[in-house]
Amino acid sequence: MKLKEALPSIFNSPLPLVEGGTPLVVAGSLLDTPRRDAVRIVSAGAGKSASSADNEKCLVFSGYSALVGLLQSKPTDYYRFLFETCEKASLSVRPLTPNTELTEVLRTFAETKFGWAVVKGARKYGVVALSDLIPLYRSGVLETDLSVGEIASPKIFALPPSTSLKDALGEMVKHRIRRVFLSGGKNKFVSDREILIYIFSPERMRLTRGDSRTLLGATLADVGAVKAVEVDGRTTIKEASRLYKSESGAWCLVCDDGLVTPWDLVMKPWKMGRLVVRETAIAMVRRSGGLHPMSAHAFFEGLKKQGYSVTFNRSFKGKSGTKHHVDVLAENPQGRKVVGRRTRRKESAWEILSLYVAAFDGEAEACYIIKGELERESRELAEIYKITPLIGKI
Repeated sequence: MKLKEALPSIFNSPLPLVEGGTPLVVAGSLLDTPRRDAVRIVSAGAGKSASSADNEKCLVFSGYSALVGLLQSKPTDYYRFLFETCEKASLSVRPLTPNTELTEVLRTFAETKFGWAVVKGARKYGVVALSDLIPLYRSGVLETDLSVGEIASPKIFALPPSTSLKDALGEMVKHRIRRVFLSGGKNKFVSDREILIYIFSPERMRLTRGDSRTLLGATLADVGAVKAVEVDGRTTIKEASRLYKSESGAWCLVCDDGLVTPWDLVMKPWKMGRLVVRETAIAMVRRSGGLHPMSAHAFFEGLKKQGYSVTFNRSFKGKSGTKHHVDVLAENPQGRKVVGRRTRRKESAWEILSLYVAAFDGEAEACYIIKGELERESRELAEIYKITPLIGKI
């Protein structure tokens, strides 16, 4: 499946940009409004991506590169470093495209060791990150039979709350980890993102202006800790994906088996050969003018290749015993159903989505809708039933 099909709204929040020559501290402030992984650097006054050695690449500013650059500076130069140009903490990356396959996205993450990649469209740039891929478990694009305990990292890195930021960041960069748990903190941790926000805060900048060495002299306790989400190790990865909150920054899970990060949820199953990337989302398709026989035929023929049995003009009972009639029904050996129904001229998106929800007895997880006059109603109903709205078509 291509990026534009799995994540059709990838350019709804374009990758922010900053002009070359902008102070690093200003560029860093863009990483938290809202939280982002990178900022694109453009040539001053040109609006074009700053060039790198490879014309196919672009320059981006990231929080990780800023922290590495800060650690490489002399303590007496910490404050001065924050006012260096953003190019001093830049990375040269090769953008993906909307036509990039999801498997290629995973390979890119594995090669770069970053959980994000830049995506270049016709007129916009965007970012695809692990935070975008985790919800694909809920829509059926990604599947695995692994549990949280099977992918957990047994060793949880911890330091005393009194550890200085300089020492903590040194260990984080050395071990390439984003989180340091606090000794005796009952699953509380401090992430690189929280440290970055703390360093770039106006209050901290004012305090360290007179003595640059104090910038990283604060402790982990000064930054403030975040509590990890506690789960049972037998929790499936799909169930764990429902707990994910992208706005929480360095979100993670802990169980008796260890630590589980967004990287673990996606990349470990893939590296273990236990991640299935579907060519079609397991969802109902709502197309312009309805689900026509030819389009329905093509869609459900694709499901046949995935082991589904397909029948037409069927009635079936849901788990609650409610009887449902659909134009097309596909079912796999595990009992997962995909339904399709032709639309009538007076039928609204509310009725179409209601049928879909009823067919799964309220357990529907995703639904494809199409932009147009019924988009607002479709989104409202999807929100009511807690269905992930996927804009696009299969």
